[in-house]
Amino acid sequence: APSPAAVTVPAGSVLTIRLDSTVTSDAAPGTKFTGKLVADLVAGETAVAKAGATVHGQIEQSKQAGRLAGKSQLALSLTGVELNGQLQPILTTNFAETGKGTFRKTARNVGVGALVGEVVDDDGGAATGAAIGAGVSLIKKGDKVTAPAGAILEFRLSEAFTTPAN
Repeated sequence: APSPAAVTVPAGSVLTIRLDSTVTSDAAPGTKFTGKLVADLVAGETAVAKAGATVHGQIEQSKQAGRLAGKSQLALSLTGVELNGQLQPILTTNFAETGKGTFRKTARNVGVGALVGEVVDDDGGAATGAAIGAGVSLIKKGDKVTAPAGAILEFRLSEAFTTPAN
């Protein structure tokens, strides 16, 4: 039988994930987290990773606002995706969020260009955002930035990777 052909997942490919646990701006940079793919990761016509595959990530930047000044910040990136029982290292753009004293549109990209939008309700309750093609749920209490378990976040590969076909 011929060996499976290699499949290259191009830079710019979208990974939409659902967080397994809550991640907050008071956690240290380097803190690890996991999530699950919401949709298949595809390269051309080939599904490289199926929806539900585990992804690994880490906090790239976190900062808790001071008592009198400053803004809380939280920047996350993905570091790997589980393919065929093995962890495939990946590099992605960051998902970043900055806390504000007043609730308004605050999502921005740190890195190479993930396009993420967020709309926050005015009564200080849960924030509901929109990522391109996927919803993002973020909660802000004061200046703390929280991505709760179950939040859907979007990342883009910043470098292509090659893996054997399934």
